[in-house]
Amino acid sequence: MAIVDQIAAEAQAQGVNPALAIEVATAESGLNPNIRDSPAGAIGLFQLEPPTAAMLGVNPRDPAQNIHGGVLYLSLLLGRFAGNVASVLAAYDAGPTVVSDYLAGTNKSGKNPGRRVTQDPRRPCAVPAGGHAGERRERRHTVFPGGAGDGR
Repeated sequence: MAIVDQIAAEAQAQGVNPALAIEVATAESGLNPNIRDSPAGAIGLFQLEPPTAAMLGVNPRDPAQNIHGGVLYLSLLLGRFAGNVASVLAAYDAGPTVVSDYLAGTNKSGKNPGRRVTQDPRRPCAVPAGGHAGERRERRHTVFPGGAGDGR
């Protein structure tokens, strides 16, 4: 089964919009299961960092487990950010605490969440409007002041 089909099947099984999961994996690894670890130590198709993979209970070096973990992480983020895809993408990139702090106006880290996701021309910007399966309208996300998309 092709990588895209595996991702779509896992997303369907977890109630995540397959287009969102495929876009994230494409942005993170170019759908290359043999991609080298990132300089930050992220691993595999969904570029899971070791602590995240451990939290999700997956071996990030196993492509099937990486897919399961990446889609599970998206599902958890969709729940945390009430389906706001732009916030989910920013959190996938910068970390959920950074995005939560930014949205709460505390921004303790001083980081600009989502800037790389939303403004790096090498990363796709067209994302599904809804992160959960069945929400298939496409739209481009806009940018928070200074970075992450607002999902409107």
